[in-house]
Amino acid sequence: MHGWRTTKKDKEDKEGRKLRDMRKRLIVLKIGGSLLNYLEELKSFCKTLSKISETTKILVVPGGGIFANTVWDLQKKIKFSDDTAHWMAILAMDTYAFLLKDMFKGSKIIYSLEEFSFREKALIFAPFNLMKERDPLEHSWRTTSDSIAAYVAHQVGADLLVLVKDVDGIIGTEGNVYKEIRSEKLSGVGGSCVDEMLPILIKEYQLECWIVNGRYPKRLEKLVSEGETVGTKIVP
Repeated sequence: MHGWRTTKKDKEDKEGRKLRDMRKRLIVLKIGGSLLNYLEELKSFCKTLSKISETTKILVVPGGGIFANTVWDLQKKIKFSDDTAHWMAILAMDTYAFLLKDMFKGSKIIYSLEEFSFREKALIFAPFNLMKERDPLEHSWRTTSDSIAAYVAHQVGADLLVLVKDVDGIIGTEGNVYKEIRSEKLSGVGGSCVDEMLPILIKEYQLECWIVNGRYPKRLEKLVSEGETVGTKIVP
């Protein structure tokens, strides 16, 4: 009987460690819409995501891409309000979520944080419902899917935010890619590929953030397995 209790306790401890480890490996991953310009690379990236999600918890936040760009173009043409543009652009992110689900095999779209579960490893978050309910961010083009991804990462307690783009990272004035940069320095870098609100949120939420080029999926694999990769690390 004593041996049975020990075995049961060992099993519970093992499950507890597994859940704690899974929480530590939670990654919020924003997949930029710019990768739609590199469709084959995007498909390859999503295939790699499916592999990574077998051992690592992945929560994808979609970018806006051509869908949000349409909103930008229409606003310039029709002159509607920033409030309207804000909500239309977030709906564009929901649209991209469906396309990503089709490429990211085994994934599931969720529409609220209440649906978030550590037991499901491959989730795509369509943010419109949450953002409309809480309305936490500025209504302007200073706030894009980068900032929304940071907000979501903070809400789910992620240790790592990865912004997947079509560039190698933050590019300096001489064409060099920063390996690491503090968030408050981003506004002074001409080659910044992130929105204006992101540095503020990274500092406020104390997030570790990486920018990784999605055209090279092995870079994400290396980041997940080794904690570093080719790209730019943004620290609070």
